[in-house]
Amino acid sequence: MAQIPGPEQQVPPPFLAPAHVQRRRSALGFGGSKSCSKLLAEFEEGTEFIGLGCSCVTSYGLQALGFKKRTYPLDWLRSPMDGLIHLLETDFEDFLTFTEVKASTVPGEKATYSSTRWGGSFWHHDVTDKGVATAFHRRIERLLGLTDEVDSAMRRVFVRAVNSTRELDMARRLHETLCQLLPGCQILLLLLVDLQIEEGLLRTAALGDSVLVYRIRDDIFAEDYTKWTMDGSVENYARGISRAVAHWAGVTDKTEVKMFDGFAQLNGSCDQMDGGCTASTTFWPRRFLGQKLQLRKSKMLPKLLRDPVGIKQQPFGLPSSPSGAVAGEPAKTSMAPARISVSSQRSMPLVNQPANASIDGKSSARASAKIADLEVPRDVSPGTWLGTQAFGKEVRFQLPQGAVGGQHLQLSELGGVVTVAVFAAAVTSAATVAAAAMAASRASSRASSRAVVPASTGDAIVRL
Repeated sequence: MAQIPGPEQQVPPPFLAPAHVQRRRSALGFGGSKSCSKLLAEFEEGTEFIGLGCSCVTSYGLQALGFKKRTYPLDWLRSPMDGLIHLLETDFEDFLTFTEVKASTVPGEKATYSSTRWGGSFWHHDVTDKGVATAFHRRIERLLGLTDEVDSAMRRVFVRAVNSTRELDMARRLHETLCQLLPGCQILLLLLVDLQIEEGLLRTAALGDSVLVYRIRDDIFAEDYTKWTMDGSVENYARGISRAVAHWAGVTDKTEVKMFDGFAQLNGSCDQMDGGCTASTTFWPRRFLGQKLQLRKSKMLPKLLRDPVGIKQQPFGLPSSPSGAVAGEPAKTSMAPARISVSSQRSMPLVNQPANASIDGKSSARASAKIADLEVPRDVSPGTWLGTQAFGKEVRFQLPQGAVGGQHLQLSELGGVVTVAVFAAAVTSAATVAAAAMAASRASSRASSRAVVPASTGDAIVRL
């Protein structure tokens, strides 16, 4: 039988070492002779635990507690909840589809098959391989209860980390779909929500304990994103899973779980976030910036934005996920966001002008802009996040649309705003830089490949 590639066939990361798993279980109350431990053991023994995405960290969280006994189709890929429901309702007919193949950013993997018909992406599997199709067929049958591997009457606990807080609105539909597919057993669903100010379990009066939501504090993904590690994310998920299991097993006081009338109210209590496009990017949750509009309806999302307008917000546009960070298992378990060095940096004034001079009729304030000329590394892919030191701080930005490796970019800073523009040709001299900078300045209002980045104060990272 062909072996399917992917994390399940790789050497387990250190946080899944048996000794670490046992210590983690003991710390969270699993094991020992206390009555609560026995209740937890009985619940665990009578339950099949199944991960439903949206990234591999969910399955790692189950493995970190020793709960995961079998592999299922959504374990090691990216998936949206509406796409997941679609797959369940159509027997996964279009599961192994894709429209794009690109070089993988995950260490040890060759390619990513993205933009599937159902909205997900494959980061560890060659979906054109017949052996892969055979293995996934087996996993799908297992999920749908079409094999005798798991007793049809055994309780199922499904765990999913939402890719966006909008997915919470589909919780009832997902639970109902699972109940229809597996009518002979109890179905319990846990939804994990990253990037939250408050941590804890939530439930609704409508669905009771059948569907729980666990808010995970933003410590791992907070602000500068340098605190992220796979280990830390897995520990957060394992803690959330263990608390839900303890609640279901009757170990904890039910009053510890905050109750809401329905999911609209529950969702409104969460800090709103989005984890990126499941069809083409790895999971990296970000809070929403911008402004909120309110017309006739009452205020439904009090936590839509991290900070209100007029209050200093976190730096604009948090970076995409580190290479291979959350789509699947990284080569190392501690990894800060990818920082691709940009070479040939030169900072210089835009042009020397008299104090009251103007350029094309515009204020001379434009002349005091700071300019940095950068060369894009030749091996980068479209949409890659780049990082460099400029203007006395670290600047991060996404490779502008249409730019390719080897091209020169111009960064300019004026009034706290950083602009990224693409040169049509390589810059070869300081004089050429100044001339090109002036041309870019005059054309900046109509340049389609330009990106604007609000600069932050202090030593915070500027991001696009």
